[in-house]
Amino acid sequence: MAQKMNAKCSICGTAYHVCSTCKSTKTLTPWRTIADTIDCYKIFTVVKQYTNKEITKDKAKEMLEKAVMPKELEPHIKAVVDEIMSNKTKSEKLAEKAEAKTKNNSEQ
Repeated sequence: MAQKMNAKCSICGTAYHVCSTCKSTKTLTPWRTIADTIDCYKIFTVVKQYTNKEITKDKAKEMLEKAVMPKELEPHIKAVVDEIMSNKTKSEKLAEKAEAKTKNNSEQ
């Protein structure tokens, strides 16, 4: 018998089943009550930390690159992920400057 889809992933919007034990836990929030996969939960954690200014854009981008992105994201999550992944981070810009400086020095 198929299990009833009684939850919706906060990250990708996929319907999934959460067992009653997870739903009734009061002392902590099990990741299964927030997301359908561990990768969606990783994305949730990064978005939360980034929007709360607990991590930098560089760190957030590094962490998101390690997660498997679902094909679809909830609109409010997609906006934050796009912001994090857009443009170059400070460390990428510094690396490009250093590379350009090295190139210019070698050409002289």
